[in-house]
Amino acid sequence: MIAGYNTLSAKEKEQYDEAKLCKILAITLFFTSIVLILGAMKILSFTDMIIISIFILIIGVILGNIIPKK
Repeated sequence: MIAGYNTLSAKEKEQYDEAKLCKILAITLFFTSIVLILGAMKILSFTDMIIISIFILIIGVILGNIIPKK
């Protein structure tokens, strides 16, 4: 999300609220890290950990493209 944002032109960057984009990315990474920690502690199986992490990242990407637009 952020890498794609950094490649936008100045005119395209004006269409996004950078604070909202960063907040969505932080929330997405927070929940992904919680899932990975639970997997490392053997509370979640490896398969469950991967599936949940991918689901969270997909939702984060979708929200990162919808919510921060002005």
